[in-house]
Amino acid sequence: MSELADIRKLAERLAEQAGEITLRYFHSEIEVEHKADKSPVTIADRSAERFIRDQINTHYPGDAIHGEEYGSTPGTSGRRWIIDPIDGTKSFIRGVPLYGTMIGVEQDGEYVAGAMRFPATGQTISAHVGGGCALNGKPCNVSQTAVLSEAFFTTTSLEHWVEQLGSESIVKVVQSTRLQRTWGDCYGYLLLACGQVDVMMDPILSLHDFAALVPIVVEAGGRVTGLDGGPPRDQGGLLATNGLLHEDMLAVLSQ
Repeated sequence: MSELADIRKLAERLAEQAGEITLRYFHSEIEVEHKADKSPVTIADRSAERFIRDQINTHYPGDAIHGEEYGSTPGTSGRRWIIDPIDGTKSFIRGVPLYGTMIGVEQDGEYVAGAMRFPATGQTISAHVGGGCALNGKPCNVSQTAVLSEAFFTTTSLEHWVEQLGSESIVKVVQSTRLQRTWGDCYGYLLLACGQVDVMMDPILSLHDFAALVPIVVEAGGRVTGLDGGPPRDQGGLLATNGLLHEDMLAVLSQ
């Protein structure tokens, strides 16, 4: 087994174990704090990230780490682990099961491995470059929908969409696609990688929101870019598709 495959396996295991930590607090009354950007955070987020960080330091002490709750620590190996302990905290605190624990791995500027665990649904999806994408150990692939007017589109936050892109762009996407839902946060990207939806888009994401999902979508046969067609970037929008629809979606978004 290659080192990258080993790293993927560790990311899977840590995401699953950290996910179990979050389940201790799921459907319970816990204190919710709000960070400077007004996003919520709980003891579940912090406990899960501390666990992942401790384990990475044990297995790969020379690697850098970046996490949503505890920021960045430098490394010497050229590799960085990127952690989102609970992607979808707003869902988590309301008892909605579509939240996930995300761990991405970046090597020399490339997102080379990723794992996402959905503790409340029992799903783990992961990938590494050249190793394909798998859901609970079974290979998964994006859809073959080739016509945008037949596409199933999903996103996370209409509020953020209006803030970042304006309400007119929502209307254009609705008119251009067949079905639209808001099964968002990282769960929407699982659905994309497994061929259950055709397009997933977010108007703004942080690094910890997308580092894990890039190799997952790409290894499932899809494509991931910024909304301008360039590389994904921190605090930018993200478009993920089955690949066949990508240029058409970029054209709609550019209107």
